[in-house]
Amino acid sequence: MQKLMLVIALFVGANIWAQNESKEIDTVIISGNQKTTKYTDGSQYIEIIKQPTYQTIKTQKKFESKQQELAHLRKYINDLETKIKHVKSNPEEDQLAKEKGWYDQMNGYIGQSKARIKEIEKLLESKEK
Repeated sequence: MQKLMLVIALFVGANIWAQNESKEIDTVIISGNQKTTKYTDGSQYIEIIKQPTYQTIKTQKKFESKQQELAHLRKYINDLETKIKHVKSNPEEDQLAKEKGWYDQMNGYIGQSKARIKEIEKLLESKEK
């Protein structure tokens, strides 16, 4: 009985040790939000990954004055243009941004902000007259 227990313990210990042994990665496949890592011993590990998203959440702020809103919009446009330059400087991010239409989205936000600036400037001009 003791010999049987010893054999079982050795078998279980060997299996645990073999599973903890570092494995050499053969291939990594990313498909959608699934990452599959295949090892040279034939095993594989599948995990769900969260991919980076390039989205800007636009919120409507309340301003005390039109001048404050103008300053905010000008800073917002500058920040977006800086972010665009940063993304363009990294080839991987640049390619992903092009594929996802991120540049078009950012240029749309810039265009909307510039249109709002023109509206406010017209409004301020009409109040001065």
